[in-house]
Amino acid sequence: MRGLRNKSVAFVIMAALLWSIVVPVVSAQEESRMVHYISLGDSLAVGVTPTNELGNGYADFASAALAGKDLLGSFTKEFAYPGLTSQKVLETLANPTLQEKLRTANVVTISSGANDFLSNVTMTENGPYFDMKKLPAIVSGIETNLGATIQAIHAINPEIDVYVMGYYFPYPHLPDEKKAPFVELSKGLNQVIEGTSEASGATFVPIFDAFGTNARDFLPNPQNVHPNEAGYQVMAAAFLTALEGNELPEVPEAPPAYTDLPADHWAYDQIMYLSKLGLVKGATESEFKPNIGMTRAEVAVMLAKLSGEGNTELTDPGFKDVTKEHPAYQAIASLTRKGVFSKAANFNPNRTITRAELSKVVVRALELPQNPPSKVLFRDVHANYWGSVYINTLSSYGIVNGYTNGQFKPGAPITRAEFSVIAFRVLQMD
Repeated sequence: MRGLRNKSVAFVIMAALLWSIVVPVVSAQEESRMVHYISLGDSLAVGVTPTNELGNGYADFASAALAGKDLLGSFTKEFAYPGLTSQKVLETLANPTLQEKLRTANVVTISSGANDFLSNVTMTENGPYFDMKKLPAIVSGIETNLGATIQAIHAINPEIDVYVMGYYFPYPHLPDEKKAPFVELSKGLNQVIEGTSEASGATFVPIFDAFGTNARDFLPNPQNVHPNEAGYQVMAAAFLTALEGNELPEVPEAPPAYTDLPADHWAYDQIMYLSKLGLVKGATESEFKPNIGMTRAEVAVMLAKLSGEGNTELTDPGFKDVTKEHPAYQAIASLTRKGVFSKAANFNPNRTITRAELSKVVVRALELPQNPPSKVLFRDVHANYWGSVYINTLSSYGIVNGYTNGQFKPGAPITRAEFSVIAFRVLQMD
């Protein structure tokens, strides 16, 4: 338990700790290894002061410490808002701008859960009152929403490191005889957040013990639960300590600017999205060549990535024209073993794949339930056509479309742009 101390002394001690702490071992010259940091969550993520003003919070002090050691690549707390419950924190992830920033960040902190409790605390003449009957529903909501928040962040950027901030005891000015139930509630809240964080693949940052239950020097306003700068310094130091213990993930490289892909191209958004994920590359360093056909080898590599097909225990598929040294050998072997591609004497890796052939291998690779055509969906794809079941299956899932003239053009080559749109739609499937 921390006793009272002069707040100016506390500030000097914590400031010294922040600037002397050993932050992640990265070189200032290695831009890809620098910290690109996003702070999400409630008023603590924003930096609300004991007088309800907007100031410097733990994220500001942490980012300043990183910048002082030339380790900060970027920082924002623009998506954090005072008063957010765990449900509202989860909802912020629907923001496309935030999603874009998360894809190019490698560290994110979350403050989420306290307002689920505090919104159910009533202040009375005798101090705060909490209806314990509401506790199970509140705990369940935090577990569900926080877990979903972490999972959603990892779905946007699987490599990003997520740190979930713990909470301090918010009522140090209460008489000791009235603290006990709220101390237990605070500890319980932290246990729920810690358990949910660890179960979801995030790092929990403990705060409770660093503040203790008598931290009036960090929470000077009896009518306000927000810390002063000294308190935020304590939280920042805890975060940086946790950051020190983890290896910093690399930031994905920005996608190349293709000279032949203007922003108004019909498939621009899908191509650039897949480029950021590293799922598609240009035909050359500067050109995407959206209108040229996809080869069977190129499709095999992409489908292996999209279907998550592993490359262990490979069996040589026996194609005379695909040696083990071929760059697409692993993908071709994996998908042939899975039955996506049929065995034959030759694979013809450099032959352009048709729209009907692609429909067949996509259905097989993703193991989609086949929907036999009950009617002719496209004028040039009749019910007795060999590829109709595959084309109609993908059409029923909204993965492929025909042309405005009602045709599908099953024998036409699939272009790189068309394949990118199909791959994008596959990723959007539930």
